[in-house]
This record gives sequence, C-alpha cells and structure tokens, in this order.
Amino acid sequence: MFFIYVLVFCIGLIWGSFANVIVSRLGIKEGIVGGRSECPKCLAKLHWYDLFPIFSYLELRGKCRYCSETISARYPLLESLTGLVFLGNFIKSWPSLDINFIFSLIVSFLLLLIIFFDWEYFIIPDKISIPLSLSLIIFNFVFKSTDFFNLLLTGILSALFFGIIFLVSNGRWMGFGDAKLALVIGLSLGYPLAFWSLLVSVWIAAIVGVLMIIAGKANMKTAMPFGSFMAGVAIIFLIFANEIETKIKFINWIF
Repeated sequence: MFFIYVLVFCIGLIWGSFANVIVSRLGIKEGIVGGRSECPKCLAKLHWYDLFPIFSYLELRGKCRYCSETISARYPLLESLTGLVFLGNFIKSWPSLDINFIFSLIVSFLLLLIIFFDWEYFIIPDKISIPLSLSLIIFNFVFKSTDFFNLLLTGILSALFFGIIFLVSNGRWMGFGDAKLALVIGLSLGYPLAFWSLLVSVWIAAIVGVLMIIAGKANMKTAMPFGSFMAGVAIIFLIFANEIETKIKFINWIF
C-alpha cells in the first residue's frame, strides 16, 4: 500500500502543477492551454526540467534559472497540498473508489483552485464557481436523489445568507463571489455539515484577522480573502465527512 500511496501523491503533484497553470492563466488572453510556461519577470520559456513539481523549485532554490528572480512559494505549496488532498481522498475512500470518490476528488481540486485564486487576486472566479454549482445540482439529482432536496436547500439558503450580507454591506464585508462559493459548499456537504463548515471558516478568518491586527500586519479596513478560508475548511469537511458528522451528532446529543 505504501507504493500506492506514493503513486497517488505523485499524481496529485502533477495535478497541482496543472493547478498552478490555471491559477496563473485563468482569464488572461492566452488561456489555460495556450502558450508555453514562462518566467513572469524575464519571459524566458521554461523547459520540462524547470517544471518538475516541488523538485524543480528545490533544485533551483526558489529562483528562476535564467534571471534569478524569486519564484513564488505558491507553486510548491499548491503542488504539495494537491498531492495531500488526492492522498487524503484516496485513503478515506479505499477500497470503495466509487463515484463519490471521484466527486470528492474533483470538488476538492476545484476548491483548492479557489483558495489560491482568492488569496492571490481577491476574486472567486465565476469560471469555476458557476459551472461547479450547476454540475453539483446535476450530480446530486442523479446520484444522490435521496438527499437531493437537503443538498439543494442547504446550498440555496447558504448562498442567500451570504448574499444578504453582501447587499446589506454594499460589498464592504464580503464579495458576491463568497455567496456563490457558499452555494457550492451547501450543494457539496448538505445540512448540517455545510452549516458547521461555514461557521468554522468564519471563526478561523476572524481569529486570523485579529492576529494580523495585533501583529501590525493589517487594520480594520484590510481586505481578507474570506473565500480561501471557506474553501479550505470545506475540503477538510469533504474528506473527513463521516468523522465530523459523527462528532456533530455527539455534540447535538449532549445539548
């Protein structure tokens, strides 16, 4: 099994490299599949040996081979996290690698894209959130018919809640993209997991914000990529859904 785990992690690294391409190119003229990878500073075309996930970054010591410009740590970080997400989904699903495993893997991967895109650009791209929402509605209707209305209603109410906050604050507290992401999370997790996922992400974002203010790295007007927190917590809930749901039932039983 160890060899299989390593193989799955390496497959995740490769997809993480592709994820970096998407985050870097989504929305630009050349598109995702057009053109070769290049250094954003010196525009030198990168060769295959410059693009090995993680290893090229370590071999180059985080600098461009051609101009010595520092390479963003986002590249190895996203590659590593994608490998871990692939491995986590595999371990939690094994040996039943069924349609639910594929579902969790795809949604987790797209949520990873949202984490880094929102963190870097403070935008949750509609090119990801809208197609994902529509795909989730179709998937839930076909493969999760018994839970379909729970998932659909949870998604709508989650989006409505964050949409109201967006309207009341005139976009100052959060963007409308957060409401679309809440729809995705609700459609993916359903009640009560989606509720707890969103609640935990709010608390984590608040704690990080307070710590940044205390450290002098931010103030009350500093923008926070809240979508990154929402997507990150949602991935954890997706992978460990059964364990978390058991703990939620235990908490409800106590109270």
